[in-house]
Amino acid sequence: MFCITIPAKFDVPKLVHPERIKEKIMPREKELYHDTLERIRKRADEIFPNKLLYSQQEASAIMGVSTKTLYRRGLSEMITAEQLARVFA
Repeated sequence: MFCITIPAKFDVPKLVHPERIKEKIMPREKELYHDTLERIRKRADEIFPNKLLYSQQEASAIMGVSTKTLYRRGLSEMITAEQLARVFA
């Protein structure tokens, strides 16, 4: 039988459950998020100046999609430009 001694200077990785690894990793921002947000804010300011929260009908007019599409993507009631950018980026 062979016996191997591992020197102390080597860091041996421990087995970690995959769910614990997911907890430690921060979600990355989508690459197109800032560009999309900028375009949505510009269009929203043209259509609805001085507003930060939009109804589903207003948000659908900004994005050029139906209210049903917004609902399917989890957007209802009061919607921000940031929420739109997050969903559509």
